[in-house]
Amino acid sequence: MKKKTAAILITFTTLSLLCGCAGSEKKASTAKSQIKENTIEESAAESSVEASAEESSTTKSAEESTVETIAEEDSTPLYEKICGRYCYEYPGDDEMNTTYPLEIFHFGGNLYAFGGDSMDSFDSDHIASYSFWAMEFLPEKSEDLFAADADECDFGVLTFSIMSNVGKYWNKPDEIMVKVVEEGLEISGMPYVEESPALFRRNDHIECAFCYKNRSPVDEKMDQNLLGIWQQVDAEIPFYIAFSENNNIEIYRKAPLSEVYYLGGSFHETETCHLECTLSTLGSGGMPTDLTIDYSLDAGTATMRFSELYDTLADPYMLLDELTFQKVDADAIPVITLDDVKDLEIINIYEEMNLE
Repeated sequence: MKKKTAAILITFTTLSLLCGCAGSEKKASTAKSQIKENTIEESAAESSVEASAEESSTTKSAEESTVETIAEEDSTPLYEKICGRYCYEYPGDDEMNTTYPLEIFHFGGNLYAFGGDSMDSFDSDHIASYSFWAMEFLPEKSEDLFAADADECDFGVLTFSIMSNVGKYWNKPDEIMVKVVEEGLEISGMPYVEESPALFRRNDHIECAFCYKNRSPVDEKMDQNLLGIWQQVDAEIPFYIAFSENNNIEIYRKAPLSEVYYLGGSFHETETCHLECTLSTLGSGGMPTDLTIDYSLDAGTATMRFSELYDTLADPYMLLDELTFQKVDADAIPVITLDDVKDLEIINIYEEMNLE
């Protein structure tokens, strides 16, 4: 009896221990499950917070980018807004439309233009002029061109061309008003255009003023110190020469009472410090002007020798053997205004030559 009772007690105790262990394992498993669930929830919450923060950061970055873009657009000076290639089409005398191609560009904020008459239509792949002329757009005040909050400006326009009056001004400034609009430019009082205002629509197919630009292969071996704007030293009315990274070159000189001398084209360094250049002169259409430049650079100054220059509108100062230049910013280029040409006298070359 005692052995039986002892056996029962041992069995009961064993069952109790087994049940206790099973219960403990169940509780431990339940606890681990709960911890795992809590961890997943916390991780999900953290991921949600991170995603929200990332989304907020992305939104903020996009907003900042938009603000920066708007600010950049708003800071564009008026002269840059006006620059571009445009076309105006109007009925001709023989029931055919006449197209007026117009390219406006700048040098140091000074606005210049190349215009003409063409028999090509607005939809042509290439609109070339059979008659052409150059224009200088002179504001009343230089600050008018640099205003970022303006979309229109009054100008006096001086016109000249190798095709008439031997490249000298045709007449005193014509008064016009240029307004930047969505389609292009509205121009009131434009010379040789009856409609006022006339809408000049944007058109990239017109003949370029400087047709020899972008003609030379880019030379990676060229001295990068040559790039930039160079101003002639010790000159009352200096030459400016601008070299750009795409092997384009511009030569510029502007005396207030004389036609601008402005060339644009491309250059190629055939030998060390020796440039071969092909350009066209504003007012001479696509007639090529070839010249060579030998140069040397020394701590922000340059010595340049020009040779083999042939140009029907050549400025006589360009015939000098050697000129010294210093590198400058565009701000150093003076802006010519109407006040600078108030004493301008128009010379009729044909009258002086007794050809009329």
